[in-house]
Amino acid sequence: MVMAGGTGGHVFPGLAVAHHLMDQGWQVRWLGTADRMEADLVPKNGIEIDFIRISGLRGKGIKAQLLAPVRIFNAWRQARAIMKRFQPDVVLGMGGYVSGPGGLAAWSLGIPVVLHEQNGIAGLTNKWLAKIAKKVMQAFPGAFPHADVVGNPVRTDVLALPLPGQRLVGRQGPIRVLVVGGSQGARVLNQTDAAGGGEARRYGDHLASKRQRRPANRAAGLCRRRTAAA
Repeated sequence: MVMAGGTGGHVFPGLAVAHHLMDQGWQVRWLGTADRMEADLVPKNGIEIDFIRISGLRGKGIKAQLLAPVRIFNAWRQARAIMKRFQPDVVLGMGGYVSGPGGLAAWSLGIPVVLHEQNGIAGLTNKWLAKIAKKVMQAFPGAFPHADVVGNPVRTDVLALPLPGQRLVGRQGPIRVLVVGGSQGARVLNQTDAAGGGEARRYGDHLASKRQRRPANRAAGLCRRRTAAA
């Protein structure tokens, strides 16, 4: 059983692993939430999915904070019922809110929990689950001190794309590169002027950048609120 939800950073690596396992003959089922992107993407990839009711607490009011233990307990019970029905041999946590109660449910049933951390800094859910996981893997060194570094799973349809030397034959004009960053990674990208400094100077006028981001005051406000909440 694969647990992943919320954002593409969790869901797409999870899909890559799921397809690889299915190609090897494994029966794969997904645990997610009904109101996030996995609810649409996972069935489109031919994978059956079960849902539990759980969401994040960051930025929520005091009432949500007080009700959090009840909501987590209910999500844990839902995940246990699903796993009792499916009886997975192993549960893979790829991140997202669903992995918390799902991982605890698997552990309480004696099902091995395996984790994969896609980011350079481990998320809160994976930090908690790492204490009970049978094995922890990471994309980059440093997220966990003793976890195996395995990189990020990549879907086979991405690997099948032609190499740049083939795709760009006959192309004229500048090459456009789309750089996408989320969460803490977006802040670093927004603070970096791709066309103005460091290694970029070697390319002179041949490199230009165009960025889309939140207004500085809004981003700063979000950072302040999240820092205060932490």
